[in-house]
Amino acid sequence: MKQGCPLSPLLFSLYINDIGKIAEGVQGAVTGTEDVQVTHMLYADDLTLLANALDALQSMLNRLVVYARSKHLTINTAKSEVVHFNSKRSAQVPTFILAGAALKCSDSSKYLGMTYHRTLNMTASSEHAAKPMLAAAHRICGFVWDTALCDIPFASLWLAKVYVVPAGMYGCQVWSSGILCEGDVFRPTLQTLHMNFLKGTLGVNRSAPKWAVLRECAHEPLQFYWIRAAIRFYNGMLSSNIATLKQALHADLKLVPRVLTSWASDILRAFEGLQGCDTYTQAFLQGLPICYLDFTADLRYRMRKVWRDMADMNPLVLHLLEVGKTISLFFTLFVCSLRRKYSFLFFPFCQSFSMEAPYIPHALPSQPVFDFFLTAIDSAISFRTLWTFFGWRRPATNQSA
Repeated sequence: MKQGCPLSPLLFSLYINDIGKIAEGVQGAVTGTEDVQVTHMLYADDLTLLANALDALQSMLNRLVVYARSKHLTINTAKSEVVHFNSKRSAQVPTFILAGAALKCSDSSKYLGMTYHRTLNMTASSEHAAKPMLAAAHRICGFVWDTALCDIPFASLWLAKVYVVPAGMYGCQVWSSGILCEGDVFRPTLQTLHMNFLKGTLGVNRSAPKWAVLRECAHEPLQFYWIRAAIRFYNGMLSSNIATLKQALHADLKLVPRVLTSWASDILRAFEGLQGCDTYTQAFLQGLPICYLDFTADLRYRMRKVWRDMADMNPLVLHLLEVGKTISLFFTLFVCSLRRKYSFLFFPFCQSFSMEAPYIPHALPSQPVFDFFLTAIDSAISFRTLWTFFGWRRPATNQSA
């Protein structure tokens, strides 16, 4: 058979279809219930063995050697490693032998492009996606420069939706579960990289308000895509024809009353703030599918809460009684200024962005802006506070004078 033939993956899968024999009678890794145990995960030629007992893992390794010889296959021991999950760094892990070679012990392992740390901290897995995300952004910048599209920002923004956003989503169904709460929109490192690209495309400062930049660029936060992917993954597991996958899901759901760090517990916290929170929670705990279209619309409605809060806000009549109100007023004025400056570039792009009416007020004339600053000063806010808040810099002076 020729190399690269589309038939080769199917034939290889049929050839090693009986590899599950190496785990017969062996106690695998215990999940949420003792009745559900996972001994191995296989995708093409990538095999992962799981066990809670040391002798159980070594037994499967010995059987794997015998199985590989019977199939005339070669095991690459150089790429094989052992990870002791939920262990301390000082813990002594025994040496495991595979085909006469001692396997190295590592703090993390990479399986199907996703990194798993021994502490089960998903932060390392999410930050692993930063490299391909930066590479995608770099390719877009190079393409825009080579094709003389620097003066057309919406071209870069469309390309970012196709290349940058998907690069920051690989494996997010698993590693993003801990950062899906309503208040964690801008906390992840990947979201910071996403915002830096958008701000660079607009040519604004890094201190520009994040929600204003997202609205002008017609981009959703990455959390929006992560939550959608997690729900689609959940629905996919329910409809899967793999019995072990379904059992592992239901076992994880049984962990909800006992622990707060399971995948199911994180997904339940992500439902908070949604209009259909109770409906989604009940369906999730009962193992029922969630309507993807209704959930997406509800999630988008939650994401745009900041614009609904600003819809009736008038910066010309509000009294500046505290710094929080000052931030809201300056945020509104900045959005108006940004939209006025780039409206001729983004009008055709934003037409198809939202089914809702824009919440951003129209650009303000110069006199109301001047009145706003007078109101701020009259409200007993010191000039020094304004200097620090608006990020003004003192002009350079001639030190030699």
